[in-house]
Amino acid sequence: MNNWQSDILTVLDGCASEEHVFQAVASSVCALGFEWAAFGIESPSMQAEPQIAMINNYPEKWQAHYHARRYLAADPTVANARNSQALSVWSNHGFAACPQLWEDAQAFDLRVGVAQSCFGEYSKSLLTLARSREEFTLAERESKRANIRWLVSTAHMYISRYYRNNQADACRHQLTKREVEVLKWTGVGRTSPEISALLFISENTVNYHIKNAVAKLKVENKTAAAVILAMWGVFC
Repeated sequence: MNNWQSDILTVLDGCASEEHVFQAVASSVCALGFEWAAFGIESPSMQAEPQIAMINNYPEKWQAHYHARRYLAADPTVANARNSQALSVWSNHGFAACPQLWEDAQAFDLRVGVAQSCFGEYSKSLLTLARSREEFTLAERESKRANIRWLVSTAHMYISRYYRNNQADACRHQLTKREVEVLKWTGVGRTSPEISALLFISENTVNYHIKNAVAKLKVENKTAAAVILAMWGVFC
């Protein structure tokens, strides 16, 4: 491992939140020849659509503009990252599906960028590095590809851990201990009568807890509720 990676890991091990992790990652991108960084993570949600969390150090005016124009839903780099882990380089072709976004980004001096995704067990993330000048050449791509992939994988490992813990804590706060316990047994295939016998409560009480948990989590059924809690590590 080179010193650059070792130094980053030393800093990351001392981070206390996902914001601190991103700050450490953003500080390291200068060594890769970039000025700005953006990190997004997509995780399972209690709703039909996955939950997306984003953090970046782009110029504040660009952040406001991107949000106001709702570019997240139209951003081709985000759409591509859901299906591919190949390094993506900003280009006219890459933004063909949303040329206005590409035109606006350049107007804000975001002219050169690369995006690298990472697929985890239950979540996906995307790290984008950007700068205002100097074309990203083929030679630079080959020389920095491994470090960029390592950086997004490392950021994903640290940030997803905090994000998952936050989701688990929020869920434990929302549900009662008994509701979590009932869903845990549901998740391993136990029926209501079996859970009733295991917990020494009536079958009606089991179903009551399941009904309450499903309503609180706003999912369709007990299986969906158990899956979501398992993904967030609530049962750990």
